[in-house]
Amino acid sequence: MLDAFTDGRPVPRLVRLGVRTMPGSASPEEQLHAAGIDAEGIAAAAKLLVEEAIVR
Repeated sequence: MLDAFTDGRPVPRLVRLGVRTMPGSASPEEQLHAAGIDAEGIAAAAKLLVEEAIVR
């Protein structure tokens, strides 16, 4: 996705969400939650970006 900004346009603030560790035994939903990439985690990351933008 970042390749889209190689033409000199300003790069927006980004947050990378991804799996860093994996629980040994968990349901798929629990694994997504533990990694912070379920709907709740994505919404929290988006909310934090918006709050940071407002403070600036």
